[in-house]
This record gives sequence, structure tokens and C-alpha cells, in this order.
Amino acid sequence: CERLNRYEFMFIVAPLRFKNATGSPTNPLAVF
Repeated sequence: CERLNRYEFMFIVAPLRFKNATGSPTNPLAVF
């Protein structure tokens, strides 16, 4: 990656699971 000056990752924002809820805080994840 450093040789090509390219850094890639997948960014996911997953909601936390709450039973009978209409909203949720997010749980950001970065997968390299």
C-alpha cells in the first residue's frame, strides 16, 4: 500500500440493536 501510495478500507456504520426501539446510536467500523 505504501509503495503505491494507496490506502483502502471499508467504512461501515452499523446500528446497535435495541428491542422495540425506533432509533439507535451508531457503531462505526473500519475494516482494512
